[in-house]
Amino acid sequence: MTEEVNNTMVYERPKEEIDEVMRGLWEIALWMKQG
Repeated sequence: MTEEVNNTMVYERPKEEIDEVMRGLWEIALWMKQG
């Protein structure tokens, strides 16, 4: 039940916005890996 609610919340957001957030998190992850 909780998973379905979370998925719905994610899908309500524009895909472009999600992609931008994921890209930001990915860049932070790479930066943390280097440092």
